[in-house]
Amino acid sequence: MSCVVLLDNGQREVEVKFPGNYQLSPQLSGALKTLPGVMDV
Repeated sequence: MSCVVLLDNGQREVEVKFPGNYQLSPQLSGALKTLPGVMDV
């Protein structure tokens, strides 16, 4: 699993990779999409 974070007002992207696998419920996925700066889940 990885997460892409936008920095410097969207001028830079940083990908953070997490070890292992994670299962996201539809509710958690929907909640993550509402966070500022989250582009896709």
